[in-house]
Amino acid sequence: MYIPFLLFHLLPFTLALSATPGPATFPSSPTWTLSKFYALTTPTESSASFIFQDHGPLSSNIITLECEVGNPIYRNTFTACGPGLDLLFKLSEGDVILRRTYRLPNGRRVTGIAAQSTYWTEANRTSGDDWDQYTRTEDWYFPVATIIG
Repeated sequence: MYIPFLLFHLLPFTLALSATPGPATFPSSPTWTLSKFYALTTPTESSASFIFQDHGPLSSNIITLECEVGNPIYRNTFTACGPGLDLLFKLSEGDVILRRTYRLPNGRRVTGIAAQSTYWTEANRTSGDDWDQYTRTEDWYFPVATIIG
C-alpha cells in the first residue's frame, strides 16, 4: 500500500538526479610539477619562486609558468600566476596548495586542486638569526586530488 505511494512520489527525484552531469573525467589523473622551488622569509621581507608545469593528460592544457610572490608569501588567499591567471597557489609554512581551472575537450570548465605538505627538513631548510630559506632542487609532484566542475 505504501510502496506504490512512495514510488509515485520519489520517482521524479530519482530521474532528476540521474539527469545531472557526472564528474569530470580525464584519460589519466593529472599530476602537476613544481621545480626550482625557493622561498625566503625574514621578519620584514619574504619571497618565493618556482616553475609550474602541467604536462597533461589533456594536450590542450599543457603549460609551463614561472611563478613569483613577494612580501608576504604566506597569505590567507590564493596568489595568481601567469598572464591569464593560469594558476592560483597558496603557500603556508606547512603546505602548498595549487588550483587551476581549464577547459575539457567538451567545453566544460573544471577546477583541479592539488596540495602537498612541505616537510621542511635540514636538507632543504637553511636558517640564520632572523631568516629561513627553503629550497627543493628535485621536482615536486602534486597529484590532482580534487576536480570540481
